Parts: sequence; C-alpha cells; structure tokens
Amino acid sequence: MTVSHSHIINDLSELSGSKVTLRPVTEDMAEDMFEATSESQTELNPFMPWENQVVQDAKDFIERSARSREQGEELQLAIFERETDEFVGMIGLFQLDPFTPKGTIGYWIRTSKAGSGFATDAVSTLLAFCQQRLDLARVDACVASGNPASQRVLEKCGFRREGLKERAELCHGQWHDVVMYGIVFPYDQKQKDSHSPQ
Repeated sequence: MTVSHSHIINDLSELSGSKVTLRPVTEDMAEDMFEATSESQTELNPFMPWENQVVQDAKDFIERSARSREQGEELQLAIFERETDEFVGMIGLFQLDPFTPKGTIGYWIRTSKAGSGFATDAVSTLLAFCQQRLDLARVDACVASGNPASQRVLEKCGFRREGLKERAELCHGQWHDVVMYGIVFPYDQKQKDSHSPQ
C-alpha cells in the first residue's frame, strides 16, 4: 500500500513553535532567503552544495520546492522568528517515502541568529508535525562530522546517532564524512490498516 502526503503538506499554511513560525517557501521570500544565505556563506558553504550567486538562484530553489511539494515528495519551510517575523533560516522535510512512513530533515540558520535556539525549536516543531499529522514512524537526518553545532541540535531534539558514512558528501570540492541520525515514533501498523478504506 502506498501513502501520499501531498494533500496534507499542500494544505499547510504554517506551523508554530515557541520561538519560530514555519511557513512553506513562496516566491516573495526569495530576497530574504538570498540575503540570509549571502550573510552566512562563510559558515554554511562548507556544508551546503548550493548555488547562491544571485537572487534568481533562490527563486529557482523555491520553484523546484513548489513542484516537489505539489507531488508530495518534500516540504521546504522558511523559519521566521515569532517575535519579529524576521527570516532566520530554512528547514526541509524530504525523501518522503510512499511505501514506508519515513522522511529526512535538513536545516540551516543565518549566521546572525545562530546559537539562539531557533534551530532546536524549528526541528522540534517539524517533528511534531511529522508524528501527529503525517503519521511518520521514522525521521532521519545527516550532518557533516565537522558540524558539531548541528549535531547538538539533533541530539537535543531526541535523535540518536546511528553511524558514520565516510566521504558521503562533496561540497565545493571538499569531501565530508557524514554522521547519520534517526528518531523513531510509536507506530501501530495493524491499527493503521484497520482504519484504512477497503
């Protein structure tokens, strides 16, 4: 039996945490996204294989994300500080599996807002959505071994370190080993099947 998450993620307007509000990315966020990534290139570029030369790069990313969201394959959310409504970063849920209830998350916070708890709150907020609305049984995350701050965020949110992949990512000519994390939620497949339409 396959599962489609498209109707749930396409109906989503926003998610609220204690410090952040998460909203699906739209074209009008491109300038803010480009400004945030430009500000943070020194810190983010070693771990992010993106193109970030002009605003059009942000627009292209948003357009690709919209297509994937429509198909129920991924959900890219902008992170806003609740108090000021300032754009502070991005968090994504991707690799949504139509056969197994699982997905993968990734995130980044702009340099000027790093260390303020926004990433931890954003991850916790998205995890609650994954468990309560999408009925996922598992969420994965992969972090470069040289990025301890991001690893701490996952561990604060209940992820467990599961292993290491050597030379798993190539970013701007630099190889990175990747630490694999996972979190599992209670999941009763028999109960899910009993409530499924015949």
